[in-house]
Amino acid sequence: MMLRISDFKIAPKRLWPKTLRGRLSILLVISVLIPVVLIGFISFQWMSSVQTTKIDEDLASSVTSGRESIERILNNLSDASQMLTFDSSTGQDVIEFLQAETPYDRAVLFKAINKSMNLINLSNPSLGQMIYYFPEEETVYRFENMPITEHINLEILPLFYQANRIAYYGPHPSVAKGAEDRLVFSIMREVSDDFPNTYVYVETRADNFKEILPPSQLGMKALYFLVNPSGEVAYSNDPKLVFLGQPLSAANNLSENYQIYESSNRNGWTLVMAVSKLEYESETNKWLRQYIYISALSLGLGLIFAMVIWRMVYRPLQIITKEVRLFTGQQPVDSPTVQTGLDEFDILLERFYDMRNRLIELIGEIKYEEKRRGEMEIEKLLVQINPHFLHNTLNTVQWLARIHRQPQIDRLVSIFTRVLHYNLGKQNIIVRVSQEVEALSNYIELQNIRYNYIFQVKVDVDPVLMDVAIPRFILQPLVENALYHGLPDDKGEISVVIRQLNENQFEMRVSDNGTGMDQEQLQQLLSEKGNKEHKAGLGIGLKYVIKLIEVYYKEQAHFDMQSEQGKGTVVSLILPLHIEGVSFDDKSNDRR
Repeated sequence: MMLRISDFKIAPKRLWPKTLRGRLSILLVISVLIPVVLIGFISFQWMSSVQTTKIDEDLASSVTSGRESIERILNNLSDASQMLTFDSSTGQDVIEFLQAETPYDRAVLFKAINKSMNLINLSNPSLGQMIYYFPEEETVYRFENMPITEHINLEILPLFYQANRIAYYGPHPSVAKGAEDRLVFSIMREVSDDFPNTYVYVETRADNFKEILPPSQLGMKALYFLVNPSGEVAYSNDPKLVFLGQPLSAANNLSENYQIYESSNRNGWTLVMAVSKLEYESETNKWLRQYIYISALSLGLGLIFAMVIWRMVYRPLQIITKEVRLFTGQQPVDSPTVQTGLDEFDILLERFYDMRNRLIELIGEIKYEEKRRGEMEIEKLLVQINPHFLHNTLNTVQWLARIHRQPQIDRLVSIFTRVLHYNLGKQNIIVRVSQEVEALSNYIELQNIRYNYIFQVKVDVDPVLMDVAIPRFILQPLVENALYHGLPDDKGEISVVIRQLNENQFEMRVSDNGTGMDQEQLQQLLSEKGNKEHKAGLGIGLKYVIKLIEVYYKEQAHFDMQSEQGKGTVVSLILPLHIEGVSFDDKSNDRR
């Protein structure tokens, strides 16, 4: 026996569970995840963009604020030094001091100069050490407002930049005694063109430099670099990252590990702030972690809700399933005996009970119909036997009449046999108009013999309608009603007209000029509550015709009866030209 590869089929795994619980869980999880993921993605994009922009703006604002603070400090130093030049009152006192010949005059001027410098210092608390510097004099430093350190040498101060004959230094250790470990900015300015090599030195307060650089935004640790116009680092709060005097580009992996922000001065120097990218992204990562926690919580709640909904739906379903299984179709239930606790399921259960009761009723009706069908079969056989016996008897009477030479009896029996044969259904229920008209003629002839006078019955049929299919025995009840109940005597007249109305309909109208009836009698005639006379004759015939057109034509047919007392009655049937599902062979009377 050979095996083919196609014989080995691997059953695919069902990703969509068959149980309601599994599908409900999947749908609820998806319904929770989709909005969470979409909202989270959109929020992350928006928050990341907004937060990054805000952080960038805050950090850029910080570095700009730091540059502006340094500019104010340096401008303040420049303004203070201007008040110490020889063009100022303090500077004039210094000139007079240098030119004084007596010790007394010098002492007075020295005191005035110190007082002026103290006033300048008090009016500007951000100022620190102030000194007049005479590099070519025997006494190099004079008029200091506070003690200076030993072995001071202003020539070795680190030059920051130079502008308008003013040299800006720093940051460097203060020259004030006791503050050598604190960084300051300072300037050195020539006091006058008439006194070369005479300078004034002014520096910031010894503890002021920390206030110049603002704290980092959002708690981030920031590195500051002050770069002079030559591109060299003049200050760094992390000397390990880059050495002073080196270009900032010498720092290893600075741009890779740090977010850089710069703010430049018009004189060419730049304040640079560097923030670690890990701290820079920590705010976004913090929001991302919170989003993950919220998503996990939402997913867990979704699963819990799925179980709650499942239990809420499963219990009523179990009750309904149990009721369905217990259904035996024996006894009807007047009212629901079980409640699920949910209105929707209670209504469904109530509908089930209604359906069960209806099924029980239908089962009973079917049993009754089956029993009745058996009885009808017996009755059918009896009905078939009685007409057969009647026809045989009439044939015997007809032959006896011929033997005894009784032509009227022979003719009467012959016509009666044809009418009886037609009316008792030996032919099909659907006949042609020509057959119905022929049967009507036989019936009228029979009545003429019976009453021994000629009824005035006019039949006008459109030849085109002779082959139209109609239900059998539809005209005779109408004409019979006119004969028995419409004509008072042999002077009356009945008119039968069959004409085509349009391409889809034709009319069968039976009218008489007899006594007629009023509207109350007409309504009683058509009502099922008519008297015995109507039920026995007139009412039964009309009800038969109305029932016949309802069965074969339904809403396509129209029945109308008009009557006026003393003027006669008109019965009109408007029928379609074709009965649905019925056709005739051109060469035969059989219908298909």
